[in-house]
Amino acid sequence: MDLTYSGIGGGEVANVPRSILTLAPTKTKGLHCLHVSKRKTTGWKDPDGRYTDRYLIKRTDNPSRPAWLPVTPHEAETLISEGQATKGNTKSRKVGPHHVVQAVTTGDMQRKALLEQLARDHHCGLRSVEAAYSEAKALELIDTYSEKNPRGGKNLTWVCLPDRKPQEVI
Repeated sequence: MDLTYSGIGGGEVANVPRSILTLAPTKTKGLHCLHVSKRKTTGWKDPDGRYTDRYLIKRTDNPSRPAWLPVTPHEAETLISEGQATKGNTKSRKVGPHHVVQAVTTGDMQRKALLEQLARDHHCGLRSVEAAYSEAKALELIDTYSEKNPRGGKNLTWVCLPDRKPQEVI
């Protein structure tokens, strides 16, 4: 994303100021980056003495006196390594057949909506979700049924638990 337009919108407004500062969070919790865009005349230098357009900062822990503090490169490395260490301790975001079953326990869902929701919730691609869906279906953890699409076109495929599959009336 071009940070020049991050909080402003169109180029008509962004072309007026000499420079634009954008405060953005990083992937590391508690570490933020202050970016300057457009004319990079801040005078900020990195530890090697080269001019830079980024400045790492963090918030103080004192709620009675909040402030932004500069972060040294050594402190930033420490925050990043601590953040990576805690990420390793969290649950895997990989989607499995049990996730498919868990999503359907609240009620029947259209197949397409189910796959999209699982991909969004577990931050993975549709291919991984479809593999988990196929595995859940092969293990007979879920069942499907079709319904005529009221808008025409292909039938809608619904996913449900095996004991909730609607019975056809003969």
